[in-house]
Amino acid sequence: VGHLLLERDQYFVSVPMSGKVAVINALNGELQRLIPVGNEPYALAASAGYIWGFDGRSSNVFAIDRRLKIYRRSSIDALPDYIIAALGVESVLGDRIAVISSLGELLLLNPEAFVSNQPSRAVTHRLDLATLTNTTVSSPRNLGSVGAGIFQTSDLLITYTSRGAVAFELNAINDLPLSPLWVLKSAASIGTLTAHQGYLWSTSNQGLRRFDWPTSGQGLDVDAPQVE
Repeated sequence: VGHLLLERDQYFVSVPMSGKVAVINALNGELQRLIPVGNEPYALAASAGYIWGFDGRSSNVFAIDRRLKIYRRSSIDALPDYIIAALGVESVLGDRIAVISSLGELLLLNPEAFVSNQPSRAVTHRLDLATLTNTTVSSPRNLGSVGAGIFQTSDLLITYTSRGAVAFELNAINDLPLSPLWVLKSAASIGTLTAHQGYLWSTSNQGLRRFDWPTSGQGLDVDAPQVE
């Protein structure tokens, strides 16, 4: 199983080895449909009324509509690798999809460019997270774990890789250049990262860790991670 996404009382589950996306009723657990998408579907996101899926072997992207059918197939221009994490984000300029590539690059995508069959206009922003956090994001097929992800709070978009996290103000994600609010370089491995009750929590094969909430240029001092 790749990724799981809850949207419209339905679970969308990517199954890379089968080339399908499973749709499960969130209320009763019944399998509603298996959507054949081909290749190895991996990261999933909801944006602009569609479920967006990203292939785990290439730069290919597909959109599933409300009829649970493939509406559009496309690709991300100038992407030499593939997408391993994705999240639909609402911005002041409209819907966006934030994605992290297997090389640790953050891209902001305009889904309307794919819908209108203009993929060359889809990428609005790019930022090298791997360089910012001194980390390398490896293939999930090699590790069995991605070590990268994206989540949103009320006012922040937070991205992370296996060795750090980078936060952006939601009301500034359309600015050029894309400028982080803070950058965390962690001494400990990060497998997953989330926010809860005013703290950041990370899990990995090294255990569960709790960090104080960073502010601009300040922050996490547990296990002496570096913050810029």
